[in-house]
This record gives sequence, C-alpha cells and structure tokens, in this order.
Amino acid sequence: MQRREISKAMLLGPAAAGAFLARNATAQSSGRPGYPPTKEEAAAKVTAADDSYPPGDVRRYGALGDWDGTQGADDTAALQNALNCNATVFLPPGRFRTSAMLTIPATVQIVGSGGDVCSIEPQECDGLSFAPSSGIGPTMLSGFAVRGNPRGRNSFVGIVCPGSANPAAQVNGIRLENVRIHFFNTAVSVRTFWHSSIRGCVFNHVYHGVKILGQSCKVSIDDCQMVCDLTQGHGGATGVLIDSTADYDPGHNTRLRPESILLQNNLIIGFDHGVAAADVLDVRVLHNVLDYCTYSGIQLTTCDGTCTVHDNWIALNSGARVCGIRLVPVSIPASSIRNIRDNFIVATAALAGSCGISVESLQNHCNISGNTLSGFTQADIYTQGASNTSILNNRCGSTAAGHSIFSAAARGPMTLDGNFCASAILLNAAADSSTPRIVSFQP
Repeated sequence: MQRREISKAMLLGPAAAGAFLARNATAQSSGRPGYPPTKEEAAAKVTAADDSYPPGDVRRYGALGDWDGTQGADDTAALQNALNCNATVFLPPGRFRTSAMLTIPATVQIVGSGGDVCSIEPQECDGLSFAPSSGIGPTMLSGFAVRGNPRGRNSFVGIVCPGSANPAAQVNGIRLENVRIHFFNTAVSVRTFWHSSIRGCVFNHVYHGVKILGQSCKVSIDDCQMVCDLTQGHGGATGVLIDSTADYDPGHNTRLRPESILLQNNLIIGFDHGVAAADVLDVRVLHNVLDYCTYSGIQLTTCDGTCTVHDNWIALNSGARVCGIRLVPVSIPASSIRNIRDNFIVATAALAGSCGISVESLQNHCNISGNTLSGFTQADIYTQGASNTSILNNRCGSTAAGHSIFSAAARGPMTLDGNFCASAILLNAAADSSTPRIVSFQP
C-alpha cells in the first residue's frame, strides 16, 4: 500500500501531493497500522520517530513545527533525516526551527502546504543548500517559506548553492516555485548553477534578491517579487546580481562566467540597483517592473554576446547621478550586440547628472529604439565612444535635461531618426576620429 500511495502522490503535482500525503497521514494516525520502514531509511540509518506518518512526511522523523518566534523544538535533525532518505519530502502546516543549514541531496523534492502556513525558520544560520548533481534534476522546492530571524539577518542566505570554480561541482535542474523567503541578507545565492529556474517566488525584507555567480548557465528568473530591506544600509542593495566573481580569468586559469541568463516578468522594488550584471555572456532582461531604484534600474558591465533589454518599466528615485539603463565597457566589443528598446524610464526625484540610457566606453552595435524617457537632468540618451549605433523612434521628454540626445567622442557611423526630443541634440566626435557619419538624421 505504501508504494502505491507515494507513487500516486508523485503524479498529483506539488499542491495535490501535499494534501494527499496529509490525508493519508491522518488516516494512519486514526487506528490503521503504522507505515513500515523503507529500504531508503535503512540505508540512511534513519529510524522513524512516529510511523503513523508516511515516509516523506517530516513528522515521521520527529519534526514538531511548534516554533513561535521565541521558543519551540529544534527540528534540524528531523528535517535532514527526511531529506536523506526520501525522494519527496512533505512539510505540513507549522513553523520548523533550524539551527544549522539543511543540505538537499540531488533529485530530492520538498513540497510544502503553502507559504502562508508552512515555514522553515533558520535561527542565526543559512537556510537550505543543494548538493552537487551530475544530471539534470528534477529537484523542486515548492509551497513553503524560509523565514530568517528579523533581529539577526545581516549576513545569512535563505537558499544557497555554494558551488566552486570546478565545473564538476555543478548543481543541475533546480526549480524553485512559489517559495517565499523573508528576513535575510540574500534570498537566493547560487554558483555553478545550471539549467535551473526560479519562478513565482516572493522575497521580502532582503538586501539582495538573487545572486547568480560563477559559471551559472541557462538560468531563468520569472514572475518573482523582490522587496528590499534598506534598514541594512544603502549603496549596494541589488534585486538581481549576476557576476562571474573570480571564476572568470580570461587568458589565465579559467574563463568560467554566467551565460544565457533570462529575467522576465519580475517586480523588483526599492533596491539601489534593480539588476546588475558583470562579465556575462548573453543576458535578456524583459518585461520587468523595477520601481523606486535609487542608483540604477539595469546596469550591464563588460557583458558580451547579445544583450537584450526591452519592455521594462523603470522608476528612479532619490539618488544623485541615477541612470535608468547603463552599459559600460565590453571585453570583446566587435562580437557584442545590444538591443535597448521599448522601455519606459522615468526619474521622479533625480538630482544633477542623471540620465535615462547611458551607453559608455566603446560600445558597438547598439540599437536604442522606441524608448520613452522623462525626468532626467543630464540627458535622456547618452553615448560615449559609440560606433555602429542606431537611435530610433525614442520619445525623449525631459525638459530639464541639457540634451535629449548627447553623443560624446563618437567613433563611427550612427543613425538618428524619428526621435521626439524636448531638448537639444549634441553630436561630438572623438579627438582621434573623423566626425561620425550620420546615416539618417531627423530631430
């Protein structure tokens, strides 16, 4: 009977599986014989504390879930035992206190009863970590919350994949769906993270939403909400941070860096930087809302390949020299293509030196088109050292800006056409370059 019940639960999906296991657990506790030990429990040397619950239910291994914020049982050992001997772990309603980080073995899934009634609550430690996996999943976390200590969260991470510069340390096929993470320095931090997705999650009261580090490839973040906790300080808070860190050392030991990253349909509120990416190959930032950013909405630094930023809504507030979208040097300019189109970018309280779109330091092959910009003081669109650049059909509405479009030290062909400009246009060639060839120009 046990094998058929677990198999049926696996076919029902996360929410239904949780309800199914809970109903069967209730039936077992009402007088039916207990569930016998499994071979997986025997192999892991785990003994059931209460066999009235089916394998996979954390209560079977002694978890109580009675933490009230000040007192309650430490469920660390019970939760880890459940993870060590089950393919699917079920979290019933409750608050499960932990005192050490839990490690999720490869291909193990955690299914909760819902993030509003079910939470893992690390106290002065990180929350969950993934073991390396050689194949692609499935490892899915769904339907629960990870809640840190509101009074001591300055350095801890909700879900972490430590990784390394060794590609063999990859974690593959991870899916985070409908997971809530609150009161941490960083909600999710991953390194050497492949073929994985974060979808429908909520991260509140965090300094960083998601960090994607090292050689992390084919990662998507979709339909998530991230809200910053600026009580931890200003200056570096970032909704999504993508960075190669020390794993990228071209010409020396390694060329490992993030590749093929997709961010779409996310709501990111109150961070200093909405999205910041450095040393990334191919990144797409699409259909996001980045609100109340104090320094930049989207910043791409030394990113190569095809970088696409389109249909984002960006609002900047309260910072000096704020910038809606900023692109700074690429390491292989000739191989890079930038598409910045159809974004709405507004500064609601910008100070001197702010600009809507800034493309700097020898960027080539840029297409800036269909954007709407307002509220900036230096320029709506600023380019420096640009070549093969098209600025088309933008609405540059900043009346206080020194220039609607300002191209400094231009080095090659540019196309300007169909732009609405509330202020002046200035084109300034580089000292060692001929005047930029304006293929088409209409003020």
